[in-house]
Amino acid sequence: MPSLTLHRVPASTVQPLRFAILRPDRPYAESIYPHDDDPETLHVALMRDGVVLGSVTAMRQPIPEQSDPTQWRLRGVTLSPELRGSGYGKMLINIGIGYAARQGASLLWFISSEYAVPIYLHLGFMIRTDLSFLDPNSPNPFMWRPLTPEDRDLGDPSLDRAAP
Repeated sequence: MPSLTLHRVPASTVQPLRFAILRPDRPYAESIYPHDDDPETLHVALMRDGVVLGSVTAMRQPIPEQSDPTQWRLRGVTLSPELRGSGYGKMLINIGIGYAARQGASLLWFISSEYAVPIYLHLGFMIRTDLSFLDPNSPNPFMWRPLTPEDRDLGDPSLDRAAP
């Protein structure tokens, strides 16, 4: 079986997997995020034979109702079902953490799916429920964690550079 490879890619490469995994019952347009095409936004695809099997996106985006430009958001963390439990999800998350830290982020935040909460807790993220914009009836928690200088060592810095 061919090996898996990591590639920095344009947003359009990871959007189909986002749709298939995260939003299959929603309009495809919801798989296209604001800031997807910002030059500093990172999209990494885990691929086998040109097929995207996992992805992560990290982008500069303050927490809603705040304006701190050092806050970054993790989005579109996806992994094909056959790869779940293999450690690739953690690897993709760490790529996003490391990239944001190397860009000077002070914290990383996102809205998690219920089933992914344990891995994020294991990686030091915390759940926050006191923000006014949160839907109290949503099963998807707001998660965040401050970033430290040590986080710069996570992931693969060679993916920081845009593909030629």
